[in-house]
Amino acid sequence: MIKAIKKLYAKFVIRAVTVCICLCYALFSASANEFSTKAEIINPASVPKQIMSNFEFYYPVAKVIRWEKEKTAYKAYVINEKIKEIVSFEYDGDWIKTEQIISKDQIPIRADNFIKEKFSMYSVGECYYVSYSNSFPSYLVYVHLKSSRDYTRPLLFDIAGMIKKIDGLEVRQTGDITADDYTEKKADTATVRQKQETISKSANITAGENVLRISDIIMKQFSRRFPRAEKVSWTKQGQEFIAKLINYDQQIEAVFLENGMQVYTSYLFDKYNIPDPIAAYFKNDPTKYKFVSGKRVVYESRYRRSVVETASGERPKDFYEVIVSNRVPKPKRIEYYRFRFNQTGQFEFKMPYEMNK
Repeated sequence: MIKAIKKLYAKFVIRAVTVCICLCYALFSASANEFSTKAEIINPASVPKQIMSNFEFYYPVAKVIRWEKEKTAYKAYVINEKIKEIVSFEYDGDWIKTEQIISKDQIPIRADNFIKEKFSMYSVGECYYVSYSNSFPSYLVYVHLKSSRDYTRPLLFDIAGMIKKIDGLEVRQTGDITADDYTEKKADTATVRQKQETISKSANITAGENVLRISDIIMKQFSRRFPRAEKVSWTKQGQEFIAKLINYDQQIEAVFLENGMQVYTSYLFDKYNIPDPIAAYFKNDPTKYKFVSGKRVVYESRYRRSVVETASGERPKDFYEVIVSNRVPKPKRIEYYRFRFNQTGQFEFKMPYEMNK
C-alpha cells in the first residue's frame, strides 16, 4: 500500500514539474519582446536578400540561433560576444529595432527606484535595452507578481529611467501612480505624425567651426540613428566627430568615428534630474560643490562588439559624468572637477577639469 502511494506521489511530482516547465517556457516566449505576436520559425535560406544583407552589415560576427517571420517583420535571435539580442527588420530590409538582453543591474537607477516603490509586490524578470531606428532608445522590464509568476507586466522606461508605458499604455504622470492605478494617454496618431513631420522639416544641421566637412557615411549613419534631430551642430576632437542635438526634447551628444560608426550617445541632465545615489554622494561630501553639467554615456552595441580590448582588457561600460565647480577663497578662483560614476551610480574617480575644453 505504501509503495503504491509513493509511486502515485512520484508520478504527481513529475507531472507537476513538467507542467511548471512548460508554463515557464510559454511565459518566456510570450515576453521575449515588446510586442508579442504569432511568429513562424523559418529557414535562413528563405530570409529575403536585402534583410540578410543589412543583417550581415550590422552583425558581421553574430551567431544566429533562429529566424522568425511575423506579420510585419522578420526577427533574428542572435548571440554576439555572449550577448543575446533580438533584431527586427521590415519586409523591405530596413532595420526596425534591436532588443539586447541585459541584467537588472543595468537598468537606470531611476527605473529601479520606481519599480521598488510602485511595484513592491513584484519581482524583476527579463530586462531589455531596446534601440529603435526611428525613435529614442528605451528599457523594457518585465515584472512578475511575487505570489504568482503567471502574472507578468511590461514596463517601458526612457533612457533616463522615467516610466513611459505600463502594460503597453502610455503614462501621463507618475506622481501618485501605483501598480494598479494609473492614467493612460491615448495619443492621436495623425497629430503625432504631423508633429514629427514638422520637426523633420525644421531640422537645421550645421557644421561647427572645427569641422571642415562631415563625410556622407557619417551623415548617413547620423540620419538613420536620429531621423528627428533638431538644432544640430558638429565639432571635431581628434578622430571623433561630435554632434550636439535635440532629439524628442532630450539634449544629446553623439560621437562618431570617421568610418561612420557611432561610439556612444550622451544624454544630458540638469541638477534636478541627478540620479539618487549620485545626489547622495555630493550631499555627503564635505566640499559644497556647485553643479555645472551632467550626462549619462551609453555605448552603442555595435561599437562594443567592434572593440576587442580596451586598455584595461574590458569592453567599454556605460557611465555617468558630472562636472562641478568649487570657489576657492585664497587665491580667489573657481576650480572645476569632473566626477565619474559607474552605471549604477557608484563613485569611480575625480579629476580636475578645464571648462574651455
